[in-house]
Amino acid sequence: MSWQDLLEANEHLLGDGAMGTMLHQEGLQIGQAPETLNVDRPEAVKNVHLAYLEAGSQFVETNSFGGSPLKLARYDLNHRTWELNAAAAAIAREAVRQAGKQALVAGSIGPSGELISPFGTLEPEKAEEAFAVQAQALASGGADLILVETMSDLVEAKAALAGALRSGLPVWVTMTFEANGRTNWGVSAQEAVETLKTFGASAIGANCSVGPQEMLPVAKQLAAGALPVILQPNAGLPQLIGEETVFPLGPEEFALSMERLLPYAKLIGGCCGTTPAHIARLQDLLA
Repeated sequence: MSWQDLLEANEHLLGDGAMGTMLHQEGLQIGQAPETLNVDRPEAVKNVHLAYLEAGSQFVETNSFGGSPLKLARYDLNHRTWELNAAAAAIAREAVRQAGKQALVAGSIGPSGELISPFGTLEPEKAEEAFAVQAQALASGGADLILVETMSDLVEAKAALAGALRSGLPVWVTMTFEANGRTNWGVSAQEAVETLKTFGASAIGANCSVGPQEMLPVAKQLAAGALPVILQPNAGLPQLIGEETVFPLGPEEFALSMERLLPYAKLIGGCCGTTPAHIARLQDLLA
């Protein structure tokens, strides 16, 4: 079943929540590339997917957010790009099969971590090529679609979108907007929608940075773009308590705050600080 068919059968599609938050509970070490767990400890990654599927997720994101060869090069792992990404998609696909649920595998692609020319040395064409390799590996592992996420630079978002489209899969794109309604590169929601729609995105949205309440103005702008909208906020604005970053919204508060976003989005979920408990409560709200 395609994502359009699944969406047609449901008023909203429910995604998952944070991957990194959960993997640290599974033993991911600070400074370790999360993607290595796809090969070294695949059961740990699968357990995260299964927890979200049990909570009600209808699409789960692969453990490949930092899986571009550009990002993996920071760990001297760029030569394993195909292996780590294909494994990420295969694990998510197996989790969906094991859960026995009708759910989609979204191949996650995050920022490269490099500055695009003219502000940095990375040329857009090189970025596009790197993202294309990652997307094709995710497709080979069984992804149903590609989710380019947490982008703030529209030039990089376009490069990632173009590269991901080479996989032959539908591509969703989310940007990360600050409380002022713009990315930290100054991109507005309206500008993002107009540009990414033109370049072939199937859905567009916002994730990370802010909580549900702060995301509402951006959600309204995104909904004016005539594409399905994805909203995946954090569990509130992060707070530094001692040396620990804490997200203040528990499952109940998160779901109640998300209720105001539902008229503007077709695809919803959570980002940093959200857990299967948050998604389960959101599923209760939808039901």
